[in-house]
Amino acid sequence: MRKNSTKGLTALFMATVTACSLLCGCGSANGNGLTEKYAKEVSELTIPDNVKIIGFGEATHGNADFQELKTEIFRNLVEQDKVRAFALEGPFGDYLIVDDYINGGETTIDEAVEALCFRIYKTETSKELLEWMKDYNAKASDADKLHFYGFDMQNYEALIAYIDDFASTYAFAGAPETKDLARIFEDDSLSFDERKKMAADYKEAAEDARSGYLSAGADEIEAEIFVHAAVVLEQAINLSEVYSSNNGIASFTTRDKFMAENVEWISNLEKMRGGNARNAIFITGHCGHIAKVPQSSFYPSNMGGDIKEVFGDDYFVISSDYYKTDCNMPGKSGRADHKFKSNDPLAKEANNYDNKRYILQFSDIDGSDPLNGELSHLKMGTLGESYSIIMRVSTASSRITVDAQKAFDAVVFVYSAKPIKLLEK
Repeated sequence: MRKNSTKGLTALFMATVTACSLLCGCGSANGNGLTEKYAKEVSELTIPDNVKIIGFGEATHGNADFQELKTEIFRNLVEQDKVRAFALEGPFGDYLIVDDYINGGETTIDEAVEALCFRIYKTETSKELLEWMKDYNAKASDADKLHFYGFDMQNYEALIAYIDDFASTYAFAGAPETKDLARIFEDDSLSFDERKKMAADYKEAAEDARSGYLSAGADEIEAEIFVHAAVVLEQAINLSEVYSSNNGIASFTTRDKFMAENVEWISNLEKMRGGNARNAIFITGHCGHIAKVPQSSFYPSNMGGDIKEVFGDDYFVISSDYYKTDCNMPGKSGRADHKFKSNDPLAKEANNYDNKRYILQFSDIDGSDPLNGELSHLKMGTLGESYSIIMRVSTASSRITVDAQKAFDAVVFVYSAKPIKLLEK
């Protein structure tokens, strides 16, 4: 990968400093070019043929660079005939509306963007991705069409609306009733045990009714999505109970366990759809969920770890990091842009490369290379969807130390990440 040219005196000075540090045996990744031998363009990333799940982890939710990267990587994978499914850390039911849009349904682009649900996704980059997916599908065969999924279970309204619509479209005598499903979440007179039993009973009834819906005209894919919607409904009320306990660790691990189950289901559904390019799916979310190991010792498990338990080496993870960021985050006074530095020396080196970014694919790195030592305790940035003034006096919530080669297969390093620009409401 070509480095940017610099002024002659600066280049000579830096070369001298680098040579001296190497000769003295005290070099660090901070400016000595440890990455130069292996840095490459994002388009040069290679995915092994055995891979079934390709994950992209965002270091933050509030930077445009990472939204642009996941779009770029997904489009590259589609063009390479690696994937036909885009799955996002967002609600399962709402994203069925998005899938309807990209597959030529009655949903409009504005409705599809609104169905992305979480404010962080309502950007021009997301809108352009959906429009590109729709344009692609307009020219593709049924076996080659793209699909959009959510693997989260936090919202229930669109989920119940989908279940109601399916049940009425393929109604038959003896089909399970849907009229009380909203009560599971809205009737405060019900205990959690009663709510969970209602959800479990409906899930079982939906599975038992599968053959009836098929006889009423639903196809196998439609019936499978409907049955899984009932599964997600049960996940949602179970997660609500955990959330009510105000146990942050249990909330994180429970949600991630359910998300991993949904990712596995998406993988299986894509195989049902058929086609040579459906051997793998593309998933994306925050690095803390996507990584193969938990990013904090507080959490005994995470989604990526649960996925790895099932898929092993067939799970391939691309992470991301910044050296400095102006990140859009919500706080007490609303959303605003906040500046942070990660202290990641490898991200700092991105300043030396074209477009101020590069990717390291760990399988490219020689086993004896000093870069491995740096990667084993890499200081990375991490920002979630919440800002507090405490983050100004403590870096504990914005920096982590990671054994990158255990957590990821590749990392895209960005020197300076710009904030997302949200679409007008």
